[in-house]
Formats: sequence, C-alpha cells, structure tokens
Amino acid sequence: MPSLEKYQLKKLLFKSLLMEKLLFRQFFLEAWHASISKKLPWLFGAIIGIVSILETQLTLDVPETTTPDELIAILAQKAPDEWLWILCSLALLLLFGIFGRSNLIPSLSFVAGKKNLSNYPDNRKALGMNFLRGLCLEGVMIVMILCSVIILSFPLWLASVHNPGAMIPLTFLALLTLVPISIILFFVRQYALLYLLLSPIGIRGAFEASAKLFSRSILQSFFFGLFAFLLTLLFTFFLNLAILSVSTLAAAISIPSEKTFPVIIISGLFFAWFALFQQALWIAFFRTIAGTENKEKVVTEKTAPFVENTKVPDVPPIQ
Repeated sequence: MPSLEKYQLKKLLFKSLLMEKLLFRQFFLEAWHASISKKLPWLFGAIIGIVSILETQLTLDVPETTTPDELIAILAQKAPDEWLWILCSLALLLLFGIFGRSNLIPSLSFVAGKKNLSNYPDNRKALGMNFLRGLCLEGVMIVMILCSVIILSFPLWLASVHNPGAMIPLTFLALLTLVPISIILFFVRQYALLYLLLSPIGIRGAFEASAKLFSRSILQSFFFGLFAFLLTLLFTFFLNLAILSVSTLAAAISIPSEKTFPVIIISGLFFAWFALFQQALWIAFFRTIAGTENKEKVVTEKTAPFVENTKVPDVPPIQ
C-alpha cells in the first residue's frame, strides 16, 4: 500500500538521519581529544571553573526554600549591604563567565575544522572583541527571556485583579508554554554563539542562522541535548565522588584545611576540564549539523574590524 510504503520510507530516512548525524561516540572522542591536546583552551576553561566554584560558594548562603514566607524570612536575615555585595559579586562572576566562554569557543576552533581564525584569542584585541560579542549576545538573550516572561505574566496579572479563581489553570498553562520556549531559546543561544564566534557574521546574522539551523535539525538537537544532559549528570556524580574521596583521605591523614583547600583544587580541575570538554562536544555536534546545510544567503551585519569576509563561511562536516 502506498501509505505503508511512505511510512516505511519515512522511518528509514529517520533512522539513517539519526545514524548519520548523532555520532555520539565520535563526538565524545573528539571532545576528549580536544580537552587534552592544547593548552590555551585550559586557560579559559579554568576561568569558567573558578566562576562555577565561586558561584556555588555564594549560593550556599541561601538555603533551599519551599514557600514564599521562608524566602522572605531568609531575605530579612541579611542586611541590604550584604545582598548588594552578593548581587555585585554574582554580576562580576557573570561577566567573567561570559569572558571565559566567549574566548573558549574560538580557542577550540580546530574542532570545527577552522584554522588561522582571525579572532583566535591569542592577543588582547581578539580577547576583547570576543568578550564584547559574547556579552552583546547574552544581553539580547536576557531581553528575549524577560519579554517572554512578561508576556506570559500579563494574563496572570489580569486574572489576579479580575478573576483570582483562574490563577491556578493560567499558571499551569504559562508554565507549559514557558518550558518549550526556554528549550528553543537554549538551542538558539548555543548555535548563535557558535556562529558569532566561529564565523564573520554579526549578532543579527547569527540569530537568523541559528534559528534556521534549529528548525532544520530539531530532532537531532533534542537527542543531542539529552545526551549532553546525561553526561552532565554523570560528571556531577563523579565530581561528588572525587570530592568525597579527597575529603575522606585528607581527614584520615590529618591534612590542614582538609575541608576547603583539597576540595577546591579537585573541584577547580574537574570544572575546568568539563567546561572545555562540554564546549568541544557542542562544537563537534554543531560542525556536523551546520556543515551539511546547503549554501544559503544569510543577512549579515557590519562585522568586527579583524574580520575580512562578509559571507558566512560553511562549517565543514566531520570527515
């Protein structure tokens, strides 16, 4: 029957597509090789690792809460100066994190098959330009997230004024809407950052290219996102196991500052390596799905001063 043959053809195409695109083992091996082959990416991975540790230490002062009353009680315990210091510290750490990641991606350009990248972060000009481009993109993403939250919150505000009984179903509906929006924005942000830092296009062109890429590879993106999430869980498990082992060993042999220094060193190394490995993993995946895309005209903006070309270069597929 034609319908059965059509279904079997779609099923075959789907399987072949996944087998071709989602080469998880190859992605893993490429990311592992990238994490141990060059020294410069370790510098930016270390920055991201230090930021992660400091953010964790700052958030330890705020215990988990279950009700708004508990949250208000916790907020009331700290003086305004303390909260101001915490917020400023988090903002500073956010900037350092953006700096680390926006320069880590170009330093891993060899994973995408890019050689002699003009914004390779081995000089101050490239370091600053990469940071500014990453900062602008993150700012645009924050605005997009805020707009989404405001739009979804508007019906809730109207219901709280005119029909409080509708708050529960509207809140549930808003959450159901926010979850897919957040997932889409997450993947668009990942691809836009890679386009922005691995090709000579501006922010507008990066968002357009990333939106087209995501719409063309939705299933691949979701499967890879699940794969990356599982690796993150596995990393967290091994990190906790390593910290527990080091703390136990330090206590057994009576090393001074056993509860802080060894744990911080081990955590820093693990976070630095995983930041490098995870970013290389995303670049390897991006190289595969973006490299098979047909040549398209992408709207470009005025590029950075150190970029000569105005056409978006193809990201070559995995050989």
